[in-house]
Amino acid sequence: MKKIVLFGLMFLIIGGGLWMGRTPYRNWTQRRFLAQAQAFLAKSDYRNAVLSARKTLEANPANLEACRIMARITEQFRFSEAIFWRHRIVDLEPDAVRNRLDLARTAMLLDNFREADQALRAVGESDRNRADFHEMAALLDAAEQNIPAAEAQAAVAAKLEPGNKSMQLNLAILDVQSGNKQLAAAARKSLEELSADPAFRRDGLRQLALAAGRDGDFARGEALCQQLQLEKPVLFEDQLLELGILREAGSTNFAGRLASLEKEVASDPQRINALAGWLTGRQMTDEALQWLLSQPAEIRNKQPVVVALADCYAARHDWVRMQSLLADRHWAESDFLRLALLSRALREQKDDLAAEVNWHTALTSASGHRQPLATLVRLANAWGWDREKEEAAWLLIQRFPGERWALALLERLYAANGNTRGLQKVYSTRMKNDAADVVAKNNFAAVSLLLRLRLTEAHQIAEEDHARFPQDPILASTYAYSLCLQGRTREGLKLLEKLPEDQLRLPAVATYYGVMLAGAGQPARAKAYLDIADRSPLLPEEKALVAAARTAPSFRSGPSSKN
Repeated sequence: MKKIVLFGLMFLIIGGGLWMGRTPYRNWTQRRFLAQAQAFLAKSDYRNAVLSARKTLEANPANLEACRIMARITEQFRFSEAIFWRHRIVDLEPDAVRNRLDLARTAMLLDNFREADQALRAVGESDRNRADFHEMAALLDAAEQNIPAAEAQAAVAAKLEPGNKSMQLNLAILDVQSGNKQLAAAARKSLEELSADPAFRRDGLRQLALAAGRDGDFARGEALCQQLQLEKPVLFEDQLLELGILREAGSTNFAGRLASLEKEVASDPQRINALAGWLTGRQMTDEALQWLLSQPAEIRNKQPVVVALADCYAARHDWVRMQSLLADRHWAESDFLRLALLSRALREQKDDLAAEVNWHTALTSASGHRQPLATLVRLANAWGWDREKEEAAWLLIQRFPGERWALALLERLYAANGNTRGLQKVYSTRMKNDAADVVAKNNFAAVSLLLRLRLTEAHQIAEEDHARFPQDPILASTYAYSLCLQGRTREGLKLLEKLPEDQLRLPAVATYYGVMLAGAGQPARAKAYLDIADRSPLLPEEKALVAAARTAPSFRSGPSSKN
């Protein structure tokens, strides 16, 4: 499960939204607080930087620089709140392309690739021939494992700004993972050259070490990690990178280096949590548990360390000890987390009633706050608790509509479970949040037509979207089914038959083209398209249409809800 850290700062940041909309202070007040926020941020005093930024926003909710400070801090600590602040910046300065690119980058850091894709799509065509746009597109393609596309985008970015070493670094990071030996060798050489530049030394050494580890050249990887340790200050992530390479190599130095790092972080509960999580993630749960239990009681009872212990007990399926660990504590504002973890320990012991009570108490505790609710959604998702995930996600969306990732999570849940009504609710909510979301509008229309619900609205959307994008095959198939349900099947078929064959064979189109052909009394032509349907993931209502088409040629049908 994702580690929960920096609780005090997290709740301080969440509270920032409460300041919006109050009567503005005088200009000098916001300037003073903004200067304080910038000074605290420069010293990495994040708590006071957030306090000062919040006071600036109390004076002026539209203060762009204060929003940027909130975005930077929330992004640094990987809080989902960061996407809210990036959206706020785009709203305040919509014509600045950089703001949309920053939104895309932040969304990718939070694994919200749909949000990142939407941010990039919102960049106008005339603004796309710039290096930073192609750089961001490359990062998104890489995150989605489309490495050839990522390499192509990175190459364009590097070509547009040949002197920009950041672009060179991104291209080298992608190319060094390539299966093309020549390309990978050239990328290693580029990384070596970049590591000679103090500004890129850490990144260059880190990527070279990772490449060496992937190649099984552990001696070189260890040597590169040792070079990284000479950079000041030494970063914890680089220490973990070295540990990983030593462990993969089966090095005799691993035990000593681990013991040294354990001693180094012994007074820092946050880093204890992180190191214990690293060990647990590498099937070293027993070692992690032994180390945690050896800590002094004062450290062992710190909240991040208790969470790490709970993780260890969960990994060992020792639910009794996990329950005992969590039962008689109280974590103030973050008690929702303790209650959720306790709920899991109880549920795994088949004490369903007590588990449900604790879960709903956790929801109640978290219900007024964005980040705690988001945490509960992610925990339920990690544990495979579909009902609890759904409940928490809808509560989050209702209270905080900007948390679009939760809608994407629900969409995946409902699609996997064949819950067409749930999908209709998701797409309806997406339309309310963004009236220009064509994908959401089309999918809402498609599932509404399948369910025979809200038909007037669905027919209108299908017609309008097709008129706006007449070349899009998915929108065409939605409109064709809309016509079919209105008794205009011939018009629907005529519309689809204008599409080229490769588009007709797309599963989202072929399924319903085949059904419509069968319904029009052309079963021989329908068969090839119905065969495509049989090989495709379909909603229950879609499966029923296909089954009926195979037995009743006059049956009417329509387009898939899939994107």
